[in-house]
Amino acid sequence: MNSIVSSEHIMKQFLRNLILLSVSLPIALVIGCSTSERTIGVAGHSTEQPTAGPLPIPSDQFEELPNPLYQDWASFPVGTTVVIKDTHQHGNNRTVSTKVLKLAELTPDLAVVEEQITTVYPDGRKEENPPMRHEHVRTALVLKGTDPKSIGRGGKPIEEGEETLNTPIGDVQARWFTFKGRVEAGEILHKVWTSAKVPGGMVRVESRVPALSSLTVVEVTEVQRPPAKDSSSP
Repeated sequence: MNSIVSSEHIMKQFLRNLILLSVSLPIALVIGCSTSERTIGVAGHSTEQPTAGPLPIPSDQFEELPNPLYQDWASFPVGTTVVIKDTHQHGNNRTVSTKVLKLAELTPDLAVVEEQITTVYPDGRKEENPPMRHEHVRTALVLKGTDPKSIGRGGKPIEEGEETLNTPIGDVQARWFTFKGRVEAGEILHKVWTSAKVPGGMVRVESRVPALSSLTVVEVTEVQRPPAKDSSSP
């Protein structure tokens, strides 16, 4: 298996992983490329159909690079689970979502991640989404000359650096970067912290919409690794 996925799709899936589903941040490296990434519902049916059609740019203008969505899980054992808390504050209204991600399968070319999201709304109503499965292939198809660091970042960062971040899972040595996007209400400002030592790569995200005085904080609150196998067992 040697599937490829466009860098535009990587960015969309990255934002979904941050539970920022209302934010549109296309990176426009490849438009209209076919993709082998799928999101599968609990019944096993694909909910994101592969995009068909010719490439708008000659195929010899593209190259394959490592897919960060695959890399972020590839160094962890199957069964690893991550709990992510998403808190959205807008005025006096507060919505909290809890996402549980579990590495269900891992091969040299594919990582399958199961997802479950539970949301509590300002009125106290609780909603549990159906379980989903995301398939992340090993390589991404991008334009030749693309900076690998830009894949999955929404474009060139405004600022970036490194720092030790105090988190619910302890102090994490993280890389951070900032970038801007737009929503219907206007500009949205993001600051993202990532670490290869955290399954899925994302440690914390802060997103602000100045026009709405809203703040969304997404952070990892728990990491569970499967019990180590007893080497003495048959």
